Amino acid sequence: MPTAFIADVEFTWGHASRQIGLSKSPPSFLYPPPTTIVGALAASMAKRNNWGEKAGREVMALLGSNLLAISVKPLNFIPIRFQDVNRIVTVKVTSGVTYPQPRGLSRSFDAPARGKTVFATLNDEPPVMRVALVFSDTSFEGVNLKEDDLWRINRIGAKEAVVSVLDVRSMEVEGRKGEFLTSWSFPLVRGVTPLKEVTGEWAIESYLNPFSRSSYLKPYSLIMGKADLLDFMVPRSLVKPKYRVSVGEGASAFDLDGEVVIGVEF
Repeated sequence: MPTAFIADVEFTWGHASRQIGLSKSPPSFLYPPPTTIVGALAASMAKRNNWGEKAGREVMALLGSNLLAISVKPLNFIPIRFQDVNRIVTVKVTSGVTYPQPRGLSRSFDAPARGKTVFATLNDEPPVMRVALVFSDTSFEGVNLKEDDLWRINRIGAKEAVVSVLDVRSMEVEGRKGEFLTSWSFPLVRGVTPLKEVTGEWAIESYLNPFSRSSYLKPYSLIMGKADLLDFMVPRSLVKPKYRVSVGEGASAFDLDGEVVIGVEF
C-alpha cells in the first residue's frame, strides 16, 4: 500500500530556484520545483547512510521511480518573485581564452539580475510550506525511506534557502478516482482534468517531470524539450485556495486526513 509523508517546512525568507534554458537573468519559480524537493530528500538520505556525492542522482532517480504524488501549499505566506543584481564569476571560453583568469578580470565577472522568490508572511511568524509526498513503497533497491530523512532536510533549492522542518507525519493511503476539491499544487498528467477554480488565485508552472527517472539522470544540457517538462497548477494566494479536479484513468487522488493530493496512478 502507498505511504504518504507530510512535512511542515519553515523557510528563513524564501528560495532561489531558477528556470533553466532562458536568459542570463532567469526568473525564479513560485515554489521550489518537485525535483528540488526530491533532491533535498535524497541528500538527507545520503547523509544518514554515508553515501558519496556521486550516488546522489541515482538515489533521486530511485525516489522518482517510486513517487506517486508530490504537492505543496503555503500555510501563512504569499510567494512574490523579484530580481536583484548579483556579482557572479563568469565561466566561458572566448576566442580560445578560458575565463575566469587573472589577466582578464573585467571579463571574469558579470552582474546580471537573478531571480528569487520571497515568501511574504501574513503574520509575525516565519513562512511555512507544507509538503506532501506519496511513494508506492518505502523500501526499494537498497533504499529505505524513513520519517527521519524528512526531519534532517536543512535546505531546499539554492544554498541561501535554508529551512527547518517543524513536523513530519506518515500514513498509508489508497488511490481514488472521481471529482475532488484540492488546495494543494497538482500535476496536469494524463487523467487529471482541471474543472473549476473555486476560490483563490492559481497559476501554471512547468517543472521537470518528477515522476520520470530520466529527469534526474539526463544532463542539464539535454533538458530543453517540452517532453521533459510537466505542468503543475499551483496556488498563488492564501484566500482558501480550492480547485475542483476530475481524476480518471492514469491518475490518482490520495486522501491525507481529509486533504486531497493528486498524482499518478498506482
